[in-house]
Amino acid sequence: MLHKLLSVITGKSGASGTSPANTQMGSHRRALHERDLIRREARIGATLFGPIPAGHNREFFCFDKSTWIWSEQWYDEASKTHQSMNVRYEFQPRGVLKIVDNIPRGYVEGTELAYLLEAIYNYHQRVTTEIYGLQPAAA
Repeated sequence: MLHKLLSVITGKSGASGTSPANTQMGSHRRALHERDLIRREARIGATLFGPIPAGHNREFFCFDKSTWIWSEQWYDEASKTHQSMNVRYEFQPRGVLKIVDNIPRGYVEGTELAYLLEAIYNYHQRVTTEIYGLQPAAA
């Protein structure tokens, strides 16, 4: 989705007829712009799971066409250590595989799946309008 939206925003479908130096600089700029867009999208995604506890940093974003990331970091006062949790949701033909801190935890089902799909829908709605200024596609 991100690449398609970038091409709509920039009005370019790809670089052709450019010098290698311009292509390299253009690639660098595009990469920086893409990272900025992902950060902005992740900030919106962070709010979809309720209030963020004080001292926590949360992100939720679309990594690629079949992968969603939920990441959370915080400082634990009790243990005086920085903590983190990274959840990757991989959409596969069999279902949505949940991987927590690089350990597969099984396929998402039931209420958790419903909440995940609702969060993804809300993410798309908000990102489309708030970041890209476009009208979301009808469901």
